[in-house]
Amino acid sequence: MALGLQAVVEASTAEELSMEITAHLWLRWAEIAIDQALTARRVRSEPVQPGGGKIPGSVVREFQASMCAVAAASFSLDALFGSTGVPPSIRKWWPGKRPNRPTAIREALKRAFDTGPVNTTWVAEFSWLFDLRDAAVHAEAVPKPSRLHPRGMRTAQEHVDYSAESAARAVELALGVLLWCIDHPKRGVPEAVRWAEAHRAGVAGLEKRWFQVA
Repeated sequence: MALGLQAVVEASTAEELSMEITAHLWLRWAEIAIDQALTARRVRSEPVQPGGGKIPGSVVREFQASMCAVAAASFSLDALFGSTGVPPSIRKWWPGKRPNRPTAIREALKRAFDTGPVNTTWVAEFSWLFDLRDAAVHAEAVPKPSRLHPRGMRTAQEHVDYSAESAARAVELALGVLLWCIDHPKRGVPEAVRWAEAHRAGVAGLEKRWFQVA
């Protein structure tokens, strides 16, 4: 009986002490994007060893890291859309047919943050990033003409699309969006203001993580 009573007490205490915790995945995906882009850049400096007709290992490693960086950067922006900085009323508000994902993210950010000066740039960059992400996630194995890789060799289009350059571009877009939102929450959107105050140090850490090495 004593053991049974103890179990009940422990269960009751655990229930009383339960809490809700939010994991900020936009931050973690941004960290992954930065680390993978830095890996792609580091691999780029490795000499290309003759592969006997095969794709050199360093090109493959750069491709893999770059593809991960591109995907993670887009996931970071996707997770920002669902963050505590964008209230549900904004995420769910659409006057007509819901737009595609990058447009939905941009429109939501526009309503929570003062994005006026960067809207035009973001339209093109968001489209570029999510098109590249979608091409990797929903890949089609279709033969395409070879392309010249920045290393100076001809290879598959995908090895050029997902290179150290595209990885850096993806990271700088995601990081630029985060930095802008941290500095420009709309005062009329308290959720955005609280988010910016709470995560300023975290985004500064991302900036340091990227620019102290890049």
